[in-house]
Amino acid sequence: MSDTTPRQAANARRAVSFFFILLGTVAGAWAARIPAVKHDLGLSDGQLSYGLLAIAAGLVVGMRFAGRLTDHFGSARVLTPAGIATALAVIPPGYAPTLPLLITTLFLYGLINASLDVSMNAHGVEVERAYGRPIMSSFHGVFSIGGLIGAGIGGLFAWLGLSPATTLAATGIPLALISLYARRHLLPTRPAAPATTPARTRTRWSSWIVLTGNHDPARAGQAIAQVATVGYAGLVAGPAIIGGAAEIIGLPGALAIPALLAAFMAASAGALRLRTPLAS
Repeated sequence: MSDTTPRQAANARRAVSFFFILLGTVAGAWAARIPAVKHDLGLSDGQLSYGLLAIAAGLVVGMRFAGRLTDHFGSARVLTPAGIATALAVIPPGYAPTLPLLITTLFLYGLINASLDVSMNAHGVEVERAYGRPIMSSFHGVFSIGGLIGAGIGGLFAWLGLSPATTLAATGIPLALISLYARRHLLPTRPAAPATTPARTRTRWSSWIVLTGNHDPARAGQAIAQVATVGYAGLVAGPAIIGGAAEIIGLPGALAIPALLAAFMAASAGALRLRTPLAS
């Protein structure tokens, strides 16, 4: 990205930040209205958990395709359609009249969400290279801000006595429209060139490559998808593992398991630092 001007890089950073905010906002708005959805459909805690599990399942499945899609077409071409689709996909769960339809719509939301997750992170890699210094943490920071915005919108609409469907529509539709403007400021990206490395070797090492920074940005999609798949797989399996451990060693001991894993990863973070300059 040596031909990218500072102004273009700054505009692209704002555009990518918007898509991170978008994802956080729709997630926050949905989370704020979960109690109302549960009440409206008369769901038990167990029944509701099936719907929430459908989001994670959709994300895990979607990650298998999102990385290849991003690498094939380039992150800029995938990001805007994925953002619009995600903003609109959060609306149908608010209108679902039955548990099976709720599960179906939430699975589709997770499936579409995966494409936005991968493409915005992959484009963030491109923008970071244009800047020549680490800025990815700022993108993840504004995602959290989006979550706060979405939760605030959901809480306000709940206080006003409006339905989950109205909340999600009022949140998703404006974000989808703003996405059309944000796309003008994305950086041009090239599709990944055909790889010469054997498929098995690429699959084995691409996740490690994206973590250490020794990667081709044009192939960031599949590597990001593989890393994210591990995280979302943990989201699916985690409750069962922690719940089973809690019955054996008690809840405090079970909760100590992820705490110890987090401490180990924090202690190991230095080994995953960037080993090559970001500037091209």
